[in-house]
Amino acid sequence: MSLKLLIKGDEECRAPWFYRVLPILQMVQRSGITHQIIGRGSQIVYDNNLPCFNALFIHLPHTKEDYELIERAAKWGLKIWIDLDDNYWEIPPLNRAHNFFDKDRLKIIDNCLRLADLITVSTDPLNEYISKFNFIRCPIATVNNAINDFVLGEFFPPSWNYQAGPITINWRGSETHVPDLLAYKWAFTKRDNIKWQFWGYDPRLLNTKWYGSLDEYEVKPYEKSVLDYFMSFRRAATDVLFVPLDYNTFNIGKSGIAAMEAVWAGVYPLCCAGIPEFADFFPRTENEIGRFIDGLAGGDADLIALCNEQYLHMVEIVKEKYLVSGWEQKRFELLDKMMQS
Repeated sequence: MSLKLLIKGDEECRAPWFYRVLPILQMVQRSGITHQIIGRGSQIVYDNNLPCFNALFIHLPHTKEDYELIERAAKWGLKIWIDLDDNYWEIPPLNRAHNFFDKDRLKIIDNCLRLADLITVSTDPLNEYISKFNFIRCPIATVNNAINDFVLGEFFPPSWNYQAGPITINWRGSETHVPDLLAYKWAFTKRDNIKWQFWGYDPRLLNTKWYGSLDEYEVKPYEKSVLDYFMSFRRAATDVLFVPLDYNTFNIGKSGIAAMEAVWAGVYPLCCAGIPEFADFFPRTENEIGRFIDGLAGGDADLIALCNEQYLHMVEIVKEKYLVSGWEQKRFELLDKMMQS
């Protein structure tokens, strides 16, 4: 029986779609596998489509509609492939997504996972966490997020962007990352020769009597399209991306999207978590991070030379381990194994 894959997809090019769904779509298109993308629908829409397929891929099923689709797909005999890229069970209370993923929504996710024939996740810590769920009956595999070289190409800047003069440090994120930003408020301070950029959020809290006195910075609105963001970020020629995460179970499961994006754009990814191979490059404690930023601001020639060297090393790591083309074979193998189970 030939493979016919139904893909539940989002119409908007946001990060989950770009990193988790698009690689699946590219894989089946490149291989000639029969496929179709389905968006929101009703029971009638589903029943008109499901009999034509023998497998379903869905990223983060979390609505009653998603559960209905999966349940009906299982009844029609389709194999169910569920993909996740965050630890939705451990979202901190101060994160705006905490209330969205309430007990009822988490129960829906759990019920969907019960019906899965394959679960893929974006990091090993997330894999370890979900593997403890005693109701899951299928294999769980880690498929890392990666730079989509089919879309963005394999070109990486030949060196770190920084040449001379003031250092530009960029923080990027939505309001869901504000708790992480405030956890490192001591780092976001006014310094000579440092230009601060904030993309996606205006950090007015950093200029209050509670959180700091950073009163000079550039703000760029949030871009919904990942491709638009990629192009804008590369053109901006920022020197450093500084997106530190507070230490908690939710963030431990995060992938290294920020670090990969930085390297692709010629930017040094200071304290951008999620890529184990990068961990030894970065300062860890408050004092170490402060000295690092002060060193950049002061034009420390040895530190700048080290950043150049580390940047080139990080480029090689991303090329070797974090390109979508490099993960395609594993996705094929997982899909094939699921169909034979």
